[in-house]
Amino acid sequence: MNIKDRQKYAKQSGSSTFLVKVIFTRNASMQGYVEWIEREKTLPFRSCLELFHLIEGGLEIANREDKTKMKLRSWD
Repeated sequence: MNIKDRQKYAKQSGSSTFLVKVIFTRNASMQGYVEWIEREKTLPFRSCLELFHLIEGGLEIANREDKTKMKLRSWD
């Protein structure tokens, strides 16, 4: 699936789409790149925790801008 197909799918689904490319794994962690399809942005990550943080940040930004207000689970 090329970038145009991914963008078309993301717009149709109305959700945030992230493509994760793992380059290296070691000791139950990984490094690589995460691409936010709708924004056409790519950032490197150095750990699983950083990957989760980047995706969560993207979802929060999308949620602020979206009128449907996706409800994410929390510990509260």
